[in-house]
Amino acid sequence: MSAYREKSTTVSKKTFGLWHAYLTLSARLVMRLKFLGRAKEMFADIATQFPQDAAAHTSIGHIEGLQGNKHRARAAFHKALEIDPNEAVAHFNLGFICEQQNDLPEAARHFEKSVELNPKIDRAWYGLGIVLVKLHREPEAKTAFQKVVEIDPMNRYGWYQLGMVHYALGETREMEGLIRHTCAFDPKIAKQLEEDTKKLKKQLAEEAEGKAISGASVPVLQS
Repeated sequence: MSAYREKSTTVSKKTFGLWHAYLTLSARLVMRLKFLGRAKEMFADIATQFPQDAAAHTSIGHIEGLQGNKHRARAAFHKALEIDPNEAVAHFNLGFICEQQNDLPEAARHFEKSVELNPKIDRAWYGLGIVLVKLHREPEAKTAFQKVVEIDPMNRYGWYQLGMVHYALGETREMEGLIRHTCAFDPKIAKQLEEDTKKLKKQLAEEAEGKAISGASVPVLQS
């Protein structure tokens, strides 16, 4: 009788796991099809049926962010981390939301935790690099952008930001080498790097002469 109950419990757990996987896959498909309201309802049902599913709350937060509900998104990501403090995607998304809300130290903390837990998330390295530049921590930002292009050698945004950080650090030779390298597979990004660094050089020269342009800022890569 005991052996029967043990076998029955094993089958039940397997069935329960398959049901969970089916619901999650269905919700992700609906979200990919851009039916965000329905997808959010489905993930909420999953979170109710499976209270320890941190990823369901992460998905809810992602949808809230897409719908412009940043405070609700942030709350959902925090809920995911209450369940599982090692939910790397929740840390990444929290970093993104915090950066949008100009909470830069908190953004950096979550991006750093995300790449610590999963070093292969290139978007988390990129987000970390952007935040570190804003915090004037360029040497660390350089490392982050180097990780981006190491993971994805064709990431044009990563190469652009890495080039700009080289320039900010006065690493002219490294920047010129990077331009030559990117020219081989993305001439457009190489050209924009050349143009933008020339603009910065001119801007700095004008500032040194007391002719600073009001509101001047570092160029942003155009998509």
